[in-house]
Amino acid sequence: RELVNSGGGFDMLIATPGKLLTVIGNYKDISLSRVTFFVMDEADKLLGSGLYDQVEAIRNKLKLRRLQSVQCSATFPEALQRISAEWLKSPLTLRLNMSDPRAV
Repeated sequence: RELVNSGGGFDMLIATPGKLLTVIGNYKDISLSRVTFFVMDEADKLLGSGLYDQVEAIRNKLKLRRLQSVQCSATFPEALQRISAEWLKSPLTLRLNMSDPRAV
């Protein structure tokens, strides 16, 4: 409610997919068309727990031509690799070797 009543927009929004879709559905004057950076933390868990449709619904509300996307995940299962290939243009994969503490 505070977000909607502020009237000035916002620089950063953190929400679960379901909550964000609920807010957008309840307040028709909220638009994601000016979003330029989309971060999905725990992407493997989000997409693997049946939330793919919700995340896809959010992505469909974004202007993809000007969007930078980041998917953070501790694992990179095959399903996430397929989705990344569909959603990301020129993706970059960063892998950390956590078994060697000197690698951090």
